[in-house]
Amino acid sequence: MTLNEHRCRDLEEATDEDVQVYRDAQYPQTRTARCFYDCMYQYYGISDGHRFCRETFLNRVLDRSQPEQAQQYVRKAADRCERLERGDRCELAADIHSCINDEEYLTSPPTTPQQICRDREGASIDDVRLVNESRPPRTRVQQCFLDCLYQRLGYSDGRRFLSEGFLRQAMLGAEHDERRRVFMVALARRCDGLVSEDRCQLAAGIRACIFQKS
Repeated sequence: MTLNEHRCRDLEEATDEDVQVYRDAQYPQTRTARCFYDCMYQYYGISDGHRFCRETFLNRVLDRSQPEQAQQYVRKAADRCERLERGDRCELAADIHSCINDEEYLTSPPTTPQQICRDREGASIDDVRLVNESRPPRTRVQQCFLDCLYQRLGYSDGRRFLSEGFLRQAMLGAEHDERRRVFMVALARRCDGLVSEDRCQLAAGIRACIFQKS
């Protein structure tokens, strides 16, 4: 389970089954699963808790190295969901999931960052599972899969650790948690200055720094 999945699970009092529903991109049937989806969507910037965020969705998901058909699918999904808004953040998350995965497009390419990075880096299900379990990458493919995720999250630009991007994501949902905010700032400072000419080795270094025991 990733660091942010842990955070959202605890924040929303979700179950491991709710987390698995999200990982499998299944429709969230329960309230806790929907709220877990919302937490993750807000983490990625796909939702602000009130409405679907089209531009952030495109920035996160659109990969110009993919075939035109895949890019067209992402743009259509963004256009289709653009006007989605609700007063209930968890119900909005369920609506976003349904909209993105409209039955008309179920045979089209996947749109979650993990699925895109898996396809882009040639990662296996076991590679993805290892990263999800927050275990250190052992192979080149696992390191590159992690790099792809980190670049999409804004933790890295493929050459150096981006403390501002890391903090932007880490602070989501921590507005009233001063202890967490202080911890994340200290974590960003510890990893600041990490650089490498090898994007995949850099990702492994960032991961090691983030999970380093104090």
